[in-house]
Amino acid sequence: MLGEGVELAIRSLTVVFSDIVGSTQMYADGGDARAFRLVRQHFDGLRDLIALQRGAVVKTIGDAVMAVFVNPRDAVEAALQFGVVVAPLELRIGMHRGPCIAVRANERLDYFGGTVNIAARVAHAAGPNEVLLTTVIADDPRVADLVPDAERGTLTLRGIPHPVDVVRVSGPRRAAAL
Repeated sequence: MLGEGVELAIRSLTVVFSDIVGSTQMYADGGDARAFRLVRQHFDGLRDLIALQRGAVVKTIGDAVMAVFVNPRDAVEAALQFGVVVAPLELRIGMHRGPCIAVRANERLDYFGGTVNIAARVAHAAGPNEVLLTTVIADDPRVADLVPDAERGTLTLRGIPHPVDVVRVSGPRRAAAL
């Protein structure tokens, strides 16, 4: 047993991280109150879009968002619209799919494990207004038509023992079939 009131499960999910580009400078230039208002509006917009695409926001960390989706297509469709929803802010977006440890403690659900770590590192490697997804997602038959001409590459990510194959999609855009 992990502890009183702690539940544990393992489940395959698509984990998405997004982060505002230049947020430190935004706070310095516009002041804390204005910047915080923009960050809150960004959270609200992403939360609504993620829910619309059948995902869930797990948590916010600073100005970053961590979300999970059961269906990788829902995750990609949402991520391709993030930039439209939060404009004129720019985001870095990364995602990976695989087994996650789901832990419920203190009435909160959180996710841990290698899949989460890779998704976070992939997001960190994304450029401004870029969706960076692992090929585990891009090659899924439910997703392939959403990223047909995307640039492919391989990344070496800090703390990850093996290279990770990725697909880069630049710029905010609307996903097909919404």
